[in-house]
Amino acid sequence: MITALDTDEKVDSRMEAVPCEAAQKRNKKGYIQAISWPEAQPGKLFVTNKRIIFECSQPDYNHSIIHTEVIEAEGENKGWLGPGSLMLLPFETIDTTGMPLMRGERIGYLLDKGNEISNILNQNYYKGTAEKRREKWKEKRAKKHEKLLEYDEAANIYKELGMDDDTIRVRKLKAEQGSVKVTQKVVHGDEVTKTEIKDSVLNRSNVGGGTSKAEQLREAKSLFEEGLIDDDEFKQMKKEILEK
Repeated sequence: MITALDTDEKVDSRMEAVPCEAAQKRNKKGYIQAISWPEAQPGKLFVTNKRIIFECSQPDYNHSIIHTEVIEAEGENKGWLGPGSLMLLPFETIDTTGMPLMRGERIGYLLDKGNEISNILNQNYYKGTAEKRREKWKEKRAKKHEKLLEYDEAANIYKELGMDDDTIRVRKLKAEQGSVKVTQKVVHGDEVTKTEIKDSVLNRSNVGGGTSKAEQLREAKSLFEEGLIDDDEFKQMKKEILEK
């Protein structure tokens, strides 16, 4: 075995160096792409507590699939009508070690005891209903978006999963990301400070056709929710608007 394993990763002795043929390869863009069975490349399959690894003499065919990225396995043993096979059904997309799987592709191997191996995989590594595992997979994707500071994407997934606390938390992080303590933004080359923003809201009633107190309060609240002013500043603005 040439693939380096993590310190806490171990090969399952029941599925070590299993002779097989892989029906997918890595294309020029780095994606694992399905190929026709006649083009399948002979090699060996290793299953660890974290992933499935395929190795052969052709580097373009070598790949690994993380268990958490697979919904379930299907397999057939070798018989009179043809060779055995093992099929892995991935989630909507797979982000493997540098080699994401193309959407909608299945991962296939030709081997003698496909049914036996698929049963071991489903019983030991792909437990739970497909829906529950899909939810866990989506949560993992949300955490990855959050780590990359992609807060909108993370919040959308958390909301879809009904994780309200995480949705609120990430939205607050998004607001903090967009706010600046001293200077809010640059407009037409001029710096607009928080003081100028507050003054703009408070002084609109002095302009012809000015806004109502209710509208000013709504704008002040919006500034607070977006993280452009803090709680004390919001209370002060509210007080000044109501005392007008």
